[in-house]
Amino acid sequence: MAKAQLKAPPIAACPHLRDGNYQSVFSDGASGMLTIDFGTRTASQWISTAAGGRAHGGAITLSGTQACQFSFNGLDGRVYSAAASQQGIFVLRDSTGPVGISFPMQKLAVADLAGAWNTIEYSSTERGFGTLAIGADGSVVARECAANADACTTQTLASRLVPVARANPWAGGAALPDTFAVLAPGSTTMGVVTHAYRSPAGGMFLISGVPGDGLLFASRQIALALPAVGRVVQSWTAEQTAADVSAFSYGGNRITAVDAATGSVTRANLGDGLSQYRLYNKPRDGMRYRPAQTGSGRNYNALVQLVPVGAGLTVYAGTEGGTYLGITVDDR
Repeated sequence: MAKAQLKAPPIAACPHLRDGNYQSVFSDGASGMLTIDFGTRTASQWISTAAGGRAHGGAITLSGTQACQFSFNGLDGRVYSAAASQQGIFVLRDSTGPVGISFPMQKLAVADLAGAWNTIEYSSTERGFGTLAIGADGSVVARECAANADACTTQTLASRLVPVARANPWAGGAALPDTFAVLAPGSTTMGVVTHAYRSPAGGMFLISGVPGDGLLFASRQIALALPAVGRVVQSWTAEQTAADVSAFSYGGNRITAVDAATGSVTRANLGDGLSQYRLYNKPRDGMRYRPAQTGSGRNYNALVQLVPVGAGLTVYAGTEGGTYLGITVDDR
């Protein structure tokens, strides 16, 4: 975590809520800098959208029931719902529809991003899955995969990542940590801006936003450990199911069965008791796949989840039926 960017926790009930500067990226591709001061209960945000950059500030309201949940006022009467994980990551929901992720700004080198990654691409009208192979020199080879994130094509698109300096939108503000841009080979033209985060526990992810279009999220291809039977996880989820339709919720589940041979893990919802299963590290390490199924009388569509190990974060998208995107952060 970028210690210079964050201060001591001002909320005793939730040490994950830290004052400081955060990078935010939303499902409509909008992105910007979020500055939070829980001491004075204020948030200031600069958002870059397809229509250009705009600044706003508003009051923070802490939840009366969940210690790490809060909301703040935004542009044009919008309200942002938010909650924090132990790894410094916020899940966000814009009341007009988009959902997003916010995380402390860091300075990472291109070599820190080297390795194999899984990806989800999302817009309000489509979603896609793929892989990235990033070299220590910033070279990037991207592959597109089938609708269920399996059967990746041999066709590749080569590009490269380079660090770029970013200006602080606030007058008189300190310089911000570098981010990265995706450039075509031989090009010097700024491409898609990509942000990287490494959590205190070492979990890493990449995220890129294209204003007015959507986002790309990537997590490393690191094998997920199977959970123990009886394990309980509670979390916040922001899910977008249509261009202007989204929800923000808190809930949990209990692991009821684990099959180590197949990687199948069954869990029951703590609220209604409904049960479903997922396949861990399918179709690749670092992923979970929920096949279409019927559990406890309810039908579940197939979905793919990316789970950055050590981040307390899950990003998922449906592989069939309606286009939707979900972002979940684990509670304490």
